[in-house]
This record gives sequence, structure tokens and C-alpha cells, in this order.
Amino acid sequence: MVFVGNMDCDRNIRINWLIKGAIFCLIFDNIPTPLQFGTLSSGFSHMLSWYFLFILMLVWICQRFKGHFVIEEGDYFIKYIFCLMIFTFLSNILGLFNYPYYNELLSGSENQIEKLPVVLKILNNLGLSIDEKYLTIVWIGVRSVKGSILGTLYTFGFSFILYQFLKKDWDYYFDLITNVVTASVICLCIYSIVELFFLSGFDFAKNILSSINPMIHPIAVDHGWWPPLLWEGQLRSMFSEPSRMGNYLAFAMPFLWGKLLLSQKKSIGVIIFITFYTFMIFMTKARTAVTMYWGILTLLFLGVMYIHKKDLFKRFFVICEITVLSLLLSLGFINMTMQNSNKSKEMTIASYMQDNVGSLGSATKRSNGARYALIRANIRTGVEHPILGVGEVLNSAYTVHNFNEVDLANTEVHMWVSNYNKMGVLRYGFDAMNEYVSRFAFYGIFGLIIFIFPIFYALMSLFKYFKYSEGIEQLKIMIVGISLLGSAVAGCNGSVSLLYAYWVILAFSYAVIYSFNNKAIKKHESAKIRNLS
Repeated sequence: MVFVGNMDCDRNIRINWLIKGAIFCLIFDNIPTPLQFGTLSSGFSHMLSWYFLFILMLVWICQRFKGHFVIEEGDYFIKYIFCLMIFTFLSNILGLFNYPYYNELLSGSENQIEKLPVVLKILNNLGLSIDEKYLTIVWIGVRSVKGSILGTLYTFGFSFILYQFLKKDWDYYFDLITNVVTASVICLCIYSIVELFFLSGFDFAKNILSSINPMIHPIAVDHGWWPPLLWEGQLRSMFSEPSRMGNYLAFAMPFLWGKLLLSQKKSIGVIIFITFYTFMIFMTKARTAVTMYWGILTLLFLGVMYIHKKDLFKRFFVICEITVLSLLLSLGFINMTMQNSNKSKEMTIASYMQDNVGSLGSATKRSNGARYALIRANIRTGVEHPILGVGEVLNSAYTVHNFNEVDLANTEVHMWVSNYNKMGVLRYGFDAMNEYVSRFAFYGIFGLIIFIFPIFYALMSLFKYFKYSEGIEQLKIMIVGISLLGSAVAGCNGSVSLLYAYWVILAFSYAVIYSFNNKAIKKHESAKIRNLS
């Protein structure tokens, strides 16, 4: 990319503001329904970051058309995106041809497709009489094609375009991401201070949140209650639910730790800031958030052990102290202001860890029964259709038919199935609440392998460069690698597209890889020239 004169410098500044906006707005995971632009978004417009990335895509297309961008190695990326798009398209179309539940679909609710009555009315006014069932099938086919194209474009496509901007100076964008993430977390902290007062029983905080929350996300749009106006007993900050704090911290926390690991001296302000954010994570009492925190802390420990430097061990020990202090503060807050009002037994470190980490292994604790039932049903669907899956549009019926008697005995699963029968196949989704299991059911084993290939390649490449780097560069690669792996694992909580964080860090990871590949090529060429001379 070549910039000439002040005009190009101004353009670069505007692009950076779009990138900053996309990263900052990752915390707005579910904006109010009236603000969502559903026609072209293919279900992604609930994330505020989508709008910034969509504009960035238009800017990139314009610059590409004007010759400002020269895609050097992009053919590989574009070929991959094109192949993925074709594969999902074939899977969805074959899923429509092989769908065994059309009678169930067509006998369902008349309101399964919100815009269908409007389209029928327009056609009738034009003198075109079309059977509603026939139009429904056509509509599903169009949705399948649209979903295959736009779903790939708004994930890997957006990531590729973002990579095109980030790859020119990954050091600069590392600092930019760190600063923007810091600003986002500050917003979360300010909001959470009010929420902590609410959790302590203060009415003024309840009134403030009741006014603010409808401006942040929709209220009670799913299952008749989710997301609620106020979340009792758990801190969720600005997200739709507490668990999504875990999806975001997987991306953000490594960069905040980096502020401490990379600084020349210990900053009390940074330590207090990270301590409060860690305290917030433990206050969520969400298994995803708490487990994710311990997971990325373990990855950080392994990285520090590999680098094996005394000063780095000291800074890691400070992070461990922050963790212990934050956990103790959260327990103290829970016991003093929340447990007493409910006359509950005092919470200890052991009981907290058992409830939020140990409970993951139990099929009966908390919401595990319903979640595991979904996972099992989707795995059965994938096993029954292992090559291409069943497609993404009509998967719900397969899931319902793959629930067994034990699954249906679960109260939450029973509620889901009742809502499904009431609303219809097209209005009620039944993915696995796990990106990778859902991909297996939708697109089979080959679709899953294609989907996860970029993350494996990126992690392997980052690990290779991590081993051969040193100093600040090595620490930065470690931070990026932890954020990438954490964001990928966060896909086990719903999807990697609950937030746009995964696609941002994937783009940045490839920007880092591009820089080191270029260095290796230049080094090889220099050595070749020396040998010839």
C-alpha cells in the first residue's frame, strides 16, 4: 500500500479510526434491535463492530479499485475464502435437497418468516398469485445462498481485509490494540462500579442501570426473558450476559498483562487497573469467564517458563498476586453484600472454585444438563451426516429429533422444544452453543477441518517465531498467541462470532506472521547475494 502526500496521510488516519472503532466496540456485543441493520448483515449486525468493519471493507474495495493496494500473498487467502464459501454453499444446498422434515416445516407457524406476508401482499397487488408454501421454500433457498456468501465474507473476509491494513506495521498496531483495549476496559470498569452498587442492593444504581441498559442491548427478546433488564446475583458489565465477559477477556486480558510485562518499571496505576478488571471477572461468577481466566493464566505461565528470565518471573508473580487479591476481594464482596441478604452459606475459595470450575464436569449442576443435551444432539446430527453435514439453515429440526428422553426431561430443554414447536423451524435456532460442534453438525468433518485450519496454521507459525525471537519481540508474540488461542477456545461458549474479537486477533496474528516471513525472505535473499558475490 503506497501513500502519497497529505491526502494519503489523512486517509490513513481515517482508516486507523475505523480500526480503533472496530476494536473499541467489541464490548457492544448485542446492540438494541432498532439499531440493527438486518438486511445485509446475515445476523452480524447485533455487534457494533460490524458497522466499522463493513465501512472498512468498502474503503478497502475503493482503494483496491484505485490501485492503492497490491495484494502480494493474498491469492492464498482469497482462494481459501472462496473455497470455504463454495463448501458452505454446497452443504446448505444439499441440506435443502435432503431435508426430511418439510411437512413439519410447512405445517409450522405462519409467522416463521417475518417478511413473507409483506412479500406475498406485494406480489398479490402486482397480480401474481404464488402459493405461500412454494414461496417459503424459495425464500429458504435464497437465505441459504445469502448465508453462505455473507457469513464467510463477514468472518474470514473481514479478517482478511483487516489483515491487509495491519500487516504493514504490526508493532504500531500492537500498541494501538493495547491502548484501545485499555480504553474499552475502562468503560467496562466505570459501568461495573454502578453495577456493583446494584448488586449490593442500592436503589439508585438499579434506577441508573434500568435507564442505561435498554440503550446498550435489547431487553427480553429471546425465550421471553433474555437478556434481562437487570442481571441478579452476577456481574455482567456491558455484555448481554456474564459468560461473555469470558469471551472478551480471552482477547483483551493478554494485552493488559502486556502493559505490565513490557513496561520499564512497575506502574501502580496499571496494577490497580488490572486488579479491578480481574476482580470484575471473578464477580461474574460465570464458569466461562472464570475458567477462561485460569486457562490463559496457565498459558502465560508456560510462556514465562520457556523464556526463563528473572525479571519476567517477578512480573508474572505480580500478576499472580493480583489474581489472588482479586479473588479474595470478590469473595469478600459476595459474602458481605450479596450472600447475607440471601441468607446463604458463606462462600470460600474452595466452594467458589467448585461452583465455577469444578461444576463443568457435572451433567446436573447449573445449566450443564441443557447445554450438554444440545452438544450431544448436534454431535449425533454430525455423526449421521459426517461428510457435508446438514447445512446451517434447517438444522433445528435435526437437533429436536436427536434429543433423547433424558434430554427432554430437562426443564430448560423442554422449554426450548415447546418454543420451537410454537415458533417454527425457521424462527428458532438450535446450534450446539459450541462453535466447533455446531460446525460439525452443519458442515461435517470436512467443513470443520476447513474452518479450523487457519487457526492451527497461525498458532504453529506464532509458536515457531516465538521460539526464535527474543526480548520485547518475543513477549509480544507470546501475548498475541495467548489472545488468539484464548479467543479460539472461547468459541466453546456459543460461537467465535458472539464477539468480533476472534476475527480481529486472527487478522493481527497473520500480520505478525507476514512480518516475520518477510524478514526470513529478506535474510535468505541477502545470504544468497553474499554467496554469489
